[in-house]
Amino acid sequence: MSLGLDLPGHGSGRAADLPRLKVLELCEQLIVEAMPVLDKIPRCHRYRYGARLESALFALPELVVQAASSGTRTKVFALTDHLEVTNALLRIGAERKLISPRFVGHIMSAPTESSPRGGLLRQVGAMAAAWRKSIKGQ
Repeated sequence: MSLGLDLPGHGSGRAADLPRLKVLELCEQLIVEAMPVLDKIPRCHRYRYGARLESALFALPELVVQAASSGTRTKVFALTDHLEVTNALLRIGAERKLISPRFVGHIMSAPTESSPRGGLLRQVGAMAAAWRKSIKGQ
């Protein structure tokens, strides 16, 4: 399920001319799967931890588009750095039992035949790391 709108020729920036990116679709799937989990964060932590995690997840697609449209090192490095922060927030939430450790394990594990949508964050991280590695060589 993709939330992105494919509007060819719409807009004036380079981002409007980009092909549909697999990493962007994975980010969208991650957000969709995370929303029910975020809704279950205890009320006393919802406006501190919950808001921080939600904004970290919602920033991922924007950072992917910025990195893809600019192709500069700084944008790609910002994406990979942001993924590390998101990973840390998820680990902290699971350790403190604010979010389901099972969900965190699911999105950070390797995808399998029985769970092809598993490992969404791991897949995004692997793509961003490969992207970073290819840019470093330039």
